[in-house]
Amino acid sequence: SFGSSVAAAGDVNDDGFDDVIVGAPGYDLPGLTNCGAAFIFLGSDSGLQTTPAWSFYGESSEDRLGYAVAGVGNVNADRFDDFMVGAPYHSSLEYAYQGAAYLFLGDELSLSTTPHWAKYGGQENANLGTSLTPAGDLNQDGYPDAAIGAYQYTGDHSKEGRVYVYYGSQDGLLGSASWWADGEKADATFGWAIGGNGDLNRDGYLDLAVGAPGFRVGEVITGRAFVFYGVPEAGIPPPLPHNLPFSSR
Repeated sequence: SFGSSVAAAGDVNDDGFDDVIVGAPGYDLPGLTNCGAAFIFLGSDSGLQTTPAWSFYGESSEDRLGYAVAGVGNVNADRFDDFMVGAPYHSSLEYAYQGAAYLFLGDELSLSTTPHWAKYGGQENANLGTSLTPAGDLNQDGYPDAAIGAYQYTGDHSKEGRVYVYYGSQDGLLGSASWWADGEKADATFGWAIGGNGDLNRDGYLDLAVGAPGFRVGEVITGRAFVFYGVPEAGIPPPLPHNLPFSSR
């Protein structure tokens, strides 16, 4: 499944050439079926190098690491761009298929194969890491931020889905989410897809879009896409009912 996900990684080694990250969620290691893998290919004056400069593999069978990959910008504001990898079917002893998302920091000499930061779904079948996106600098503090989807997260409604935003800082992404929102209906699968979409309404603040393909209108599965507008200081609004879909504004 090499190439199931691809993304611009930015310039992870600050050599002046942009790089690419590729996911292979069906990758096998001895004794680990479908653990998944992700690879970084560095840019050069002759194009992408054909041998990966970095690789990372799922922790256990069926992790499907590499299902989602993303360059998230320079989240700690050093010279190097950073990147994330999702493993939405990662399981722990406590929670089957809780999912996981990992952050790796760019570096001039060699990229670490130990995640700088990792987050897990925290409940069975949350599938955290299904989607990842660079969100830009939502709170305008000088550090880019990142968003992560957990499309089967159960909050007030079964498998409604949830999206988290983690703000950047001088130490990388913060340990706790600074904002989140839920699908608000059972089986909405909110967070299946997410995108940082720039400043859609030209108010000076970046905005965030979220897809919910399982969203129902009545008994019909129509799907729905939502846009959350950025606001001063808070970055994006808290997850309150007034955050309506873009089409209703």
